[in-house]
Amino acid sequence: MHRVGEIVSKRVFIPHTGFSVEVNPGTLITTWIIMFLIFGIAVLVRKSIKKRPDKFLTAFELIYTGFENMAKEALGRDARKFTPLVFTIFIFVIFCNSAGIIPGVESPTADLNTCLGLGLMVFIICHVSAILHKGVKEYMLGYTRPFFFFLPLNIVGELGKVISHSFRLFGNIYAGGIILALAGPVTLKIFKALALPTYSASPVLLFGYMILQGFFGLFVGIVQALVFALLALTYIAVLREG
Repeated sequence: MHRVGEIVSKRVFIPHTGFSVEVNPGTLITTWIIMFLIFGIAVLVRKSIKKRPDKFLTAFELIYTGFENMAKEALGRDARKFTPLVFTIFIFVIFCNSAGIIPGVESPTADLNTCLGLGLMVFIICHVSAILHKGVKEYMLGYTRPFFFFLPLNIVGELGKVISHSFRLFGNIYAGGIILALAGPVTLKIFKALALPTYSASPVLLFGYMILQGFFGLFVGIVQALVFALLALTYIAVLREG
């Protein structure tokens, strides 16, 4: 039986190009569910703003204010334009990273396509905002600094940001899934090596699985979401002000 995120991927051929795209239906389904869930939470938060603030709204405002302050330090007066974007990326990536906690569901960010998509989105936003902020001429001159012969290196460096930004998130989440998959067989082999009955490993497996799920799904998931969002903010600030 397949987990939701492990539904067999399908290769779709693009007509008249000779290229094909691999589509993972499980990733798409989970991602759309997460987007609708975030949208629903956003509607509830908007409604509760008009009422007396509760603990949830207070915590939400505290986190958002933290991102707003970081954006102000990086972008100054333009912080308000990008704080909602960076905060939304943070929330979306947290939900994607933590989806693997649910039995039968795999994190969308354990699929490289999702991470590359997010990386490309940030890349496009960074460069478009830089062009609008500095103008085409100043933007192009930025690739020739500090010297003109740095042009190829600067171009490669910018393209490399997409790869590093995407693979950092993908590698950490995917590695967590591998460790979870190996935890069971390794534990059973240890019990067999110690000549202990296999059934006695059940409590250890359950307890260990819960700890690993909490660590990789929540702690690592939140940390990686924060890193991804802050890197996006940093890239935007560097290109606009650099």
